[in-house]
Amino acid sequence: MRIIAIDWGIKGMGISISDPLKITAQPLINYFFNKSYNYLEALNVIEEIVAKYNNDIEKIIIGYPLTLSGNKSSQTHDVEEFTENLKKYYSEKGNIKVLLYDERLTTKLAMSQFGDRKDWKEKKDMYSSKVLLEEYLSNLIND
Repeated sequence: MRIIAIDWGIKGMGISISDPLKITAQPLINYFFNKSYNYLEALNVIEEIVAKYNNDIEKIIIGYPLTLSGNKSSQTHDVEEFTENLKKYYSEKGNIKVLLYDERLTTKLAMSQFGDRKDWKEKKDMYSSKVLLEEYLSNLIND
């Protein structure tokens, strides 16, 4: 079973996916919302990915935007609302866990790894989701 990581934002979201053994993370998509954030639009993108991978997704982790001191940021409420909507949707389907995961410094780590790429500006959320997923997978292995 695979894990999806989402680096969510008002303008779009970056998504990465693990391999079936949960060892590596591969960036999938940097999706921009048509106008502004729309839950149904975001859900459709996620559902397309779930279908593409033959429902082999066991968990979706969503980057939890906290400040370096651990306090909530300006985006925290929006991410919590998005996460609660996904939790409700997938709990009714009963097949995918949805959880928040601390994303502090993931964008900076992604920038240090991918910042010199020509597509960095357009795909930074996707690269940040890859780093988020790599950190999550690393913690799974070390637990």
